[in-house]
Amino acid sequence: QTETHGSIKSPECDVANKRTGDSNTRRESRDQTMERLLETGLRLFSQKGFDAVSTKMIGIKADVNEALIFRYFGDKLKFFASIVRRCIESAEQELVDAPILEDLEEDICQHLTICYQHDLKHKQFIRLAIQRSLVDAEMRENLHLRARRDRP
Repeated sequence: QTETHGSIKSPECDVANKRTGDSNTRRESRDQTMERLLETGLRLFSQKGFDAVSTKMIGIKADVNEALIFRYFGDKLKFFASIVRRCIESAEQELVDAPILEDLEEDICQHLTICYQHDLKHKQFIRLAIQRSLVDAEMRENLHLRARRDRP
């Protein structure tokens, strides 16, 4: 809304309102851009492997400036690690969302089924993440630190 002083609209109020609106639009746009990059990266890494995918290729396929990968994630390896973390978090969320069953055996079966279905859905990427962690000490350390941090 624009404030008025008497019958004259204040241009300062218009500018402030536009900035607030633009900030929200930019935030949504940034989140949407990051989402598009992560989804595209997951798809391309799964299809072609880590070494065969360039940040330029990801930018082109996601219809995003390649520089935003570096701005949002730092570098290609950190971008890849973000996709790995996201994959892990999505599996964890599926487990959290599952109802707790009265029968322990059924609950364990449900838990294993959810894990299996998630892994099956992302099997190419999971294979790639494991392979990458075997040859890349930084990736291995990143995954190891996350695993230690998540332990109760």
